[in-house]
Amino acid sequence: MRSDAKMTICALGRTLLVAAWYLALAIIALVATGVELDRQGRFTPWLAARVPEPFQADSLVAVTKLALERKDSLQAEALAQKLVMRRPIPAEALSLYAEGLLTNGKEEAGAAALQTAAGRGWRDRFVQRVVILSALQQGAPEIAAQRVAALWRLGERADWLKDLTRTTLQAPGGLSAFETTLIAHDRYLGTEFLVWAVPNLPLGTVDRLAERMAANRNEFDCVNFSDRADHFVSDGKGEAAIAVWNTLCSPANRRSINDLAFQTEDVLPGPFDWRYPENPGMDTEVRHERGDVVLHYSTSDPLLRVIARRYVALGSGYHVLKINRSGVNSGVKLRVACVAGIQPPTEINMEGGAEGQWSFVVPSDCPTQVLRFEARSGAGDIGRIEMLQHRD
Repeated sequence: MRSDAKMTICALGRTLLVAAWYLALAIIALVATGVELDRQGRFTPWLAARVPEPFQADSLVAVTKLALERKDSLQAEALAQKLVMRRPIPAEALSLYAEGLLTNGKEEAGAAALQTAAGRGWRDRFVQRVVILSALQQGAPEIAAQRVAALWRLGERADWLKDLTRTTLQAPGGLSAFETTLIAHDRYLGTEFLVWAVPNLPLGTVDRLAERMAANRNEFDCVNFSDRADHFVSDGKGEAAIAVWNTLCSPANRRSINDLAFQTEDVLPGPFDWRYPENPGMDTEVRHERGDVVLHYSTSDPLLRVIARRYVALGSGYHVLKINRSGVNSGVKLRVACVAGIQPPTEINMEGGAEGQWSFVVPSDCPTQVLRFEARSGAGDIGRIEMLQHRD
């Protein structure tokens, strides 16, 4: 009898232990599911609203942002306050709370929350935007410039930062303040910044910043810039592009942008250098012959193809160009067109061709031109190209 009771008790104990084990597993699974739903809710607004209240943390970020977008400021403030209570350390929670407070007219409390958030997070969009704008409004371009430069170095490339960068540099004292933030041998503020600056900032600003970066020996990817140079010139930003190129990439013995001599293929082309497009069935090679640089080409394509092209900045008026006799005999065609920003290039009428001389008139509204040599099936050489005459 006593033995049966012991066995019953042992069986009951094992049953309770197994039940407790499964209950623990169920609780762990429930918690894990809740945590995973909360994490996913941060990126899925419709799911964030369905996360059970005990598990809400990351999902509160999504529902708070959604309330702000709907202009439901009271709910946004309440949700952000709950988020701060559960996540008091991250800057994002504080910035959302500050945004809610400020939206509801609670400026003192909002400013205090914003100041705390500003000291904790560099990547929070709202905080940094408000701090930079506040600094500019208070006439403190040094603070704005420091924040802008730091965000570029951290890898931020959003449009809001680029807009604030332009605003900072255009503000009184902003350019000088930004210059003071530039450091020697900077690896993170150089190529991408100037690639953005060329089409977006005034020529004087681009030139000045490029000079300072060169003096600081900042890292700069000239191959990257060379690949983009064509687009800069065709978009009407040739002056800014050549300012950067001559400062950071061009060799000491710089050539004039209108020097028409061919450069060898191992020379990285700048904004106003010859480029030799690759086409099926066509080969080009730059050779040194009798003290001259000659472009040799051969093509099996019966259609006219561009074998060499480059941008120039010839002044308005009458021009005469001459290529050597070997170029004339090879049957190549020379074309010149105006480059006018977003508009397609407009062909300029050319006269002559005898003895390798072409004359044409550049209109006054044509600051940049593109020269193209074209050829169809055959082979030939093009040597020295000269500007013989120019008059307005």
